[in-house]
Amino acid sequence: MEQSLPGLQLGLIANDDSSLQRLQKMLEEFDCQCLYAEVLSEIDWQGPILDVQPDAWMVCVDDADNSELAEWLVEQSVTVMLADEAVPATRSDAFPEWRQRWLHKLRKLNVHKEKPHWPKQLWVLAASTGGPEAVGEFLSELPADLDAGFIYIQHSSVSGEPLIRQVVAKRSVYPVELAEEGQAVAPGKVWMLGASRRLLLNSQGLLESDDKPWASDFSPSIDQFVYSAASRISGQNNCQLGVIIFSGMAGDGAEACRFAQQRGVEIWTQSPESSISPFMPMAAAEIAQVKFSGSPKQLAEKLCEHLASVSETEEPEEACLEKVAS
Repeated sequence: MEQSLPGLQLGLIANDDSSLQRLQKMLEEFDCQCLYAEVLSEIDWQGPILDVQPDAWMVCVDDADNSELAEWLVEQSVTVMLADEAVPATRSDAFPEWRQRWLHKLRKLNVHKEKPHWPKQLWVLAASTGGPEAVGEFLSELPADLDAGFIYIQHSSVSGEPLIRQVVAKRSVYPVELAEEGQAVAPGKVWMLGASRRLLLNSQGLLESDDKPWASDFSPSIDQFVYSAASRISGQNNCQLGVIIFSGMAGDGAEACRFAQQRGVEIWTQSPESSISPFMPMAAAEIAQVKFSGSPKQLAEKLCEHLASVSETEEPEEACLEKVAS
């Protein structure tokens, strides 16, 4: 799934009109905004280009010796992405790879631009066998206005991800989306991590990739993500981290839960008797102090009470408890 990059504002300079049109079309597909687009030979260096303030410039030209361009480049205070090659024709064999390289560059740029809206709490929902049913039920029992965000880590294959997302999203009161690099934690969002590429949270609350696979027998790796999140974001911007271990056959996540607990992270589990496979919740309980264990519905009720207990007003608490009781 390609990533949409809304809000990213760019300026374009290209060799010719056809190259410029291909670049503009590509940015439109990425949901970026083009603030300026001009052919190199037609630029008025004392004109509109001076008034444009994009997040970055894309410069695709083969005239590296152009003195006016060189002088302009030196003066830029924003990122300039240079490509000293022609833009391939859309139907050429080279175009898909060329397009993918630009998408990767823009993702990296967007990681540093997007600002997260920190939720009051961020919960990692970790699961394996039996997880989609349990997590789907849990999310279906929550009110729609909780000040909480969710990262869903489900052991799966790449081919199985769309179906798993569909199963969980069908029941969830929140949108469930496959996560991409550059996306930010936010209230009312459920990001589902993919199996093919490792995504971790940085200290700004953004998902970032090192372009490496998950270094684990399980993909995505619960241990790797929880270790990273507990180290980097617990308590950042008054956002508290929590982990819920749902049904699963493996022991993935147990060691990270112990590590996270030592840093003040709440650890909850699905009760063994309500799990299709109780081994993962039991493994976490053996080495970490589990604050609460219950069925998916009970976990939802507990989360609502937990958030209400730290709310600043009584009204959200009453609305929250009324929703889960109905």
